[in-house]
Amino acid sequence: MFDLNNAEKQSDFAGVIPKNSMVKLRLEIRPPSEEKKSHLHPAMFVSKSDANNHCLDVIFHVVSGTYEKNKIYQNLVCSGSETATKISMKMIRAIVEGARGINQDDTSESANAARDIQGNPWNLDNMEFAAKIGYEKIDSNSKYINNKIQTVLRAGIDEEYQHIMGGSEIITEEPIPEIPKQSNGPGNGPGNGPGQNQNNGKKQTYTPPGNNAGQNQTYIPPGNNASQNNGQNQKPQGNGGQPGWSNG
Repeated sequence: MFDLNNAEKQSDFAGVIPKNSMVKLRLEIRPPSEEKKSHLHPAMFVSKSDANNHCLDVIFHVVSGTYEKNKIYQNLVCSGSETATKISMKMIRAIVEGARGINQDDTSESANAARDIQGNPWNLDNMEFAAKIGYEKIDSNSKYINNKIQTVLRAGIDEEYQHIMGGSEIITEEPIPEIPKQSNGPGNGPGNGPGQNQNNGKKQTYTPPGNNAGQNQTYIPPGNNASQNNGQNQKPQGNGGQPGWSNG
């Protein structure tokens, strides 16, 4: 019941990868649970946020270098939203070309055959390729700084391709950004939640810290006409259902 030999090992995490760094990645497809499994293919799941989207749940593992064993998580939309499917299919094509050393401009019969994954997304599993790394969108609602694939390096085009595919890395010295702090907008400071600063010029009373009952003073809430203070008042501190690679 409490056998730690069967518990998973603590994972290694070398920190956020600086933007524009280049590393070698390995693609892993995580099989969906039975209740989420898509009818289009058992490797895909149906998106919770959009039932029309059928996706691959993918982990990109850094396979070597300073950030070896770091993971980048991403969903690739294979059917559903036209825009999302187009973006994902473009990335999947680039990954296949990078893993198999195909120049993206090569339209020969052999190159076309090498791009063919026989309509089976499981054939993407364990592919290794080179990529430039960026960050997911960062705003005040973000909890973490998460890496993402910025671009897949292209065989025969990007000069760093062979270097990274050979197991090397290029790590930039760009600083890791900070998550912006949430700012309190007008009327949303301490004690002034939405709708609470609607006094229309009426005075309110409060007891400053340390004052006894009966020694209340009046103040005009923020946003009221300053001329009503008279210097005496105080303020508190305060696509149709088919995977993008389908031929039919």
